[in-house]
Amino acid sequence: MPRTLFGRSFMKTSLSTLALIIAVGAPSLSMAQDNPDADVSPNKSVRDRFFQRPRGEAGIAVGLWNIQPSANVTASYVDNVFIDLPEEINDGIIAAGGDVQARSLWSRHEVRLNGGATRTTYIDNDTENFTEVRAGTSGRFDFGRASNLRVNADYRSTVEQRTALQTAAGSVEPVRFVEQGVGAIIDLRQTRFREELGIRFVDTNFDDAIAASDGSIIDQDFRDQQFTSAFVRQYIRLRPAVELFLQAEGRQRRFDNEQLALGAAQDSDSYILSGGLAFDIQKAARGEIEVGYQDEDFESDLFTDFSGFSARAAMEVFISNLTTVNLEGGRIIVPSAVIGAGGFFANQALVKVDHELFRNVLISGGVEYRREAFQDFDRTDTTYVGTVGATYLIGRHVGIAAEYIYSDVSSDGAFARSPFDQNIFRLRLDVRR
Repeated sequence: MPRTLFGRSFMKTSLSTLALIIAVGAPSLSMAQDNPDADVSPNKSVRDRFFQRPRGEAGIAVGLWNIQPSANVTASYVDNVFIDLPEEINDGIIAAGGDVQARSLWSRHEVRLNGGATRTTYIDNDTENFTEVRAGTSGRFDFGRASNLRVNADYRSTVEQRTALQTAAGSVEPVRFVEQGVGAIIDLRQTRFREELGIRFVDTNFDDAIAASDGSIIDQDFRDQQFTSAFVRQYIRLRPAVELFLQAEGRQRRFDNEQLALGAAQDSDSYILSGGLAFDIQKAARGEIEVGYQDEDFESDLFTDFSGFSARAAMEVFISNLTTVNLEGGRIIVPSAVIGAGGFFANQALVKVDHELFRNVLISGGVEYRREAFQDFDRTDTTYVGTVGATYLIGRHVGIAAEYIYSDVSSDGAFARSPFDQNIFRLRLDVRR
């Protein structure tokens, strides 16, 4: 099972990204999807099976490589584009882009290369237009009987959505940022025991914003940061499909500049000690349940050090061959980039259902709850997100997805943000080889 924790602000995740949950070719919420053992798992979710094509039909073989190009066009209607304005402004949005992935076909080891771009155009509010560029590579290098080393690197240049928790309110344009990351995981396997050791480094750089009111600069340099994490996880196999694990993880966050309002950077160090169960039970469920303790220590005395209970759960429940239920939840401390706040407790719960109505029709729906409680000032944000949609496959290479997303955000406390709700209607066409 993969080891990602619920450790970032879900408000920072754009609603458009959430919308891709039910889009053609979008990744499953399943944790096992990124697991190197997923190909030999006794289970396959409805979504995995629905989008899977027989070997030999996906991509173009070029020597010892498989090339998989794809393109998509999305038309959306949003009823509240500028969420921080007193009046709601709607707009139509067209996003067009494509991706290419190259995967090696070697008998041992594997290398993947991918890249793509998407141009998003607002019909009435062209200041919101932006282009996202992404690229990445990953590799798996096998050694011994079943052990391997997995490495990856990725690059992304895009903008924050207006709904993001930390984004600059009142700016003329969305805040652009560049994110680059590298990581590696060593997976050592034995008969009853397995160890994972990993490290990850991410560098994020934000452009300054321009205030719509007077054209002044809204400084964003204090948000530029370098994030480093390292972990070690010990698995103990209890049964063929059930593993107990213990994990220790350390995180370090360093900011390039101080907050102008406070004269202090939000540099912090944290550790998480946790344990849990990873399971993959045939025709029943697969996933992970993890509980632990997290401590967050800020270098500046202006921010409150705090610690507490942490938890994470993510699983797929196989109701039948036609229906899969995804469950996710968690509680963790998240350092913030909000002026005046060192961090907050983030709580999240999600339920999502996929049902194969026909062999070429998939219907989906989900509900998500998020709550962020800040420690350095009086503010608590609560978010509800509901999604419903359907995907229709036209042959093996073309698909159409329609979806509706509703989001409601409320905020309480002396430093509360403006509440808002948002409705998004989206129609997407995907073509892949």
